[in-house]
Amino acid sequence: MRHITPLCRKLGHFLAPFAATAILSGCAQASPANTGKPLPGLEAQAPGVYRELREIKGHFNGGQWNEDVDKWQGKKHQVMQVLGAKVASERLDATRTRELMGAPDRTLKPGDQHFDTVVRMTEWKGKPQGSLWVYDWRGAHDQLIFAFDGETLTASGWLYSWE
Repeated sequence: MRHITPLCRKLGHFLAPFAATAILSGCAQASPANTGKPLPGLEAQAPGVYRELREIKGHFNGGQWNEDVDKWQGKKHQVMQVLGAKVASERLDATRTRELMGAPDRTLKPGDQHFDTVVRMTEWKGKPQGSLWVYDWRGAHDQLIFAFDGETLTASGWLYSWE
């Protein structure tokens, strides 16, 4: 996994998207914490940890940078990966997903202003149908998204801003 340094993130805001990709890939640095493996014992504690971290305002929500909630493969990112995998692998319905993760930060229905963009930009597992439940990881920058047709999970995926 890769972590973008703060300097490179700032540079990315000023560069054209195609140039930013080339430059930022050179600025990305490997981090020992970015192993892709969740922290030990995280699976059992994930719902409670997620609810706590969800209340913390990080950099992408108008607060100060917080390693736990803002960092790639930080605690909140890992917890959301664990919960997302649980919802997808166990094919949880909408009610059980809400019990596990709480209410989504927002929902989108076909015809809503950003629905088509979110469907197009999300890295889906499955074929999204019905409404989209959006759980913010880092504000509007990165989200975990579930698609439900009524109570039935049809797809899940991540929408990353890649900055």
